[in-house]
Amino acid sequence: MHTDGTFHLVTPKEDESESSPLLPFFPEQQYVSLVEVLSTVHRATRFLDEFEHWQLKYRREPPPERTFFAGIIGLGCDIG
Repeated sequence: MHTDGTFHLVTPKEDESESSPLLPFFPEQQYVSLVEVLSTVHRATRFLDEFEHWQLKYRREPPPERTFFAGIIGLGCDIG
């Protein structure tokens, strides 16, 4: 506590991060596109296969994955 009644906070310096050996496995860019995230999740879970038309009468070949990704991103970002 200072003489004027205010507090002074000191935090210890952090030790070197243990993730340094893992850096070669991560991309150099500091961002990952949302399309890449959705694509990776789809490859792991095949979640796009669960989308189907709500009317049986209009069943057709499903559109390309990129169309689903565009729709999901558009709805999530409130793009009409």
